[in-house]
Amino acid sequence: MSGVAGVTVVRSRAMQILTNAVSGAGRRIAAMVIGFGLTPFIVHALGLQQFGLWAVIGSLAGYLGLLDFGLGGAFVKFITEYVEQNRRDRARQVISFGMLFYAGFGLVLAIPVWIFSPYIVHLFKMPANQMGNAVVLFHWLYALLIANMVLGLPGTAVVAMQRMDLASRNNFTGYLAYAGTTVLFVKLGWGIWGIVGAQGVQAAVSAGLQYVTARKLFGPIWHNPARFERAILGRMFSFGAWTQLNSLLTIVSLDVGRFISAGIVSVLSVSYYELGSKIGFFSRSMPAYLLDAIMPAAAAADARGDEAGLDRMYRRGTLYNMFATLAIGGCLVGVADPLMRVWMGQHYPYVPAVILWLTVGYTAAGLTGVGATILRAQGTPRYETYLTGVSAAVNLLATVLLAPHFGIVGVAMGTAIGWCAGTAYFIVTYHRLRPSPWWSTVGSPVARLTFAAVVATVLLHLAVDVPFVSALFGNRILGLAALAVAGTLYLAVFSGLAWVCGAFRFERDDLARRVTVIGGKLSARLGRQAA
Repeated sequence: MSGVAGVTVVRSRAMQILTNAVSGAGRRIAAMVIGFGLTPFIVHALGLQQFGLWAVIGSLAGYLGLLDFGLGGAFVKFITEYVEQNRRDRARQVISFGMLFYAGFGLVLAIPVWIFSPYIVHLFKMPANQMGNAVVLFHWLYALLIANMVLGLPGTAVVAMQRMDLASRNNFTGYLAYAGTTVLFVKLGWGIWGIVGAQGVQAAVSAGLQYVTARKLFGPIWHNPARFERAILGRMFSFGAWTQLNSLLTIVSLDVGRFISAGIVSVLSVSYYELGSKIGFFSRSMPAYLLDAIMPAAAAADARGDEAGLDRMYRRGTLYNMFATLAIGGCLVGVADPLMRVWMGQHYPYVPAVILWLTVGYTAAGLTGVGATILRAQGTPRYETYLTGVSAAVNLLATVLLAPHFGIVGVAMGTAIGWCAGTAYFIVTYHRLRPSPWWSTVGSPVARLTFAAVVATVLLHLAVDVPFVSALFGNRILGLAALAVAGTLYLAVFSGLAWVCGAFRFERDDLARRVTVIGGKLSARLGRQAA
């Protein structure tokens, strides 16, 4: 009975991870569909110059939030750990301290932001008449950033309790509010300020829903600041020091292209990179919901001392993360140019090549996601920092060498090379820390998946390039239908090839074992009845 109960517990935990991952991905897909129509509306309403300004200033303001001593990456781990240990008083300390810390952090950082923002904005090449608006935009987006950080802690508690399905629902409702108010405010003629106002509406709606949900799941979330335990705060800051450095290095690995384009070429050139990056990033952001679901589950398993569960989580999680990455990335690469024609109404130069190279880099990074999450959940985030450090250093070097010759495409190539180098380093490091045969457990299945994805992508690219199919993408409605059919066929071919190649052989073995066990129990029961 204990064995059956153990299997049931493992399955229920696996099902919870799957539910969280699917709900997060589902929310993201729905948001992507809405954003698919919203982005051309914003680009055409603002123009490429204003759109590029919004992209650059928005990213710059967002980066200031990464200077939070790394605590943003610590909250889920510690809340989950204390809930698993039935120490909710300590979990409340984490939540309350986070809200107070972010409020103070925002006030302190506001002073240098106000003083230095004009000098920062002048680093980018843009028309002189836009400089004043850029500074004011920077201030407002910074204020929104701090509000989101303070009000986001209840949502973090919902995620830490492994109810990402509810957190995703609340966030998606907020995104719907953003989409609706964006259209309304821009139609009213508010321009870029209408988008800022819509982001404020989104923050208010999402935060309100997350607070109500957290209260229902968690109970009271506030703790008396006078009774904070110094040991808890010390653990958080020690953990956060590494995640802080990791966040700063991630900026280089992911977004250095925007600033290189804006500083060396022009703000206008950022729009081309931004469009390609928005598409290519789906191959990283969509599978990341599996990692978000694994983080609290891994922290809980570590609190229980379940080493076998962590190894199983790494093996299966990496395979499914790579399956999702290749399923999305391969499809995007195969239909890159038709997608831009349907999405934006015309062909844009450089964008398909940017999508290709960024997808290569994000696919390589997908091999490290689950392992890095597990090590972070175990309280050793420094190895993830080493990973991003190697990626960032190689990325910068490659970008400096390639950008002068290949322009924006060279920036994307540098990103891909950086992530490949970081991945190679991390795989060796992870399997040294948690010894297991990499090739038989992860490497071989992933190689089979990659082969299946490459073949399916080439076939998809050839199919959409057929003249009568290509003509469909000149019409938005027919083009959307053709993209949906092409994506479905790609997924079917990719999945079929992956299964034939034996990428999911361990699932076959598990299925065979389950059938054997069930068959044995059934035979024994029939034998007893016959006796």
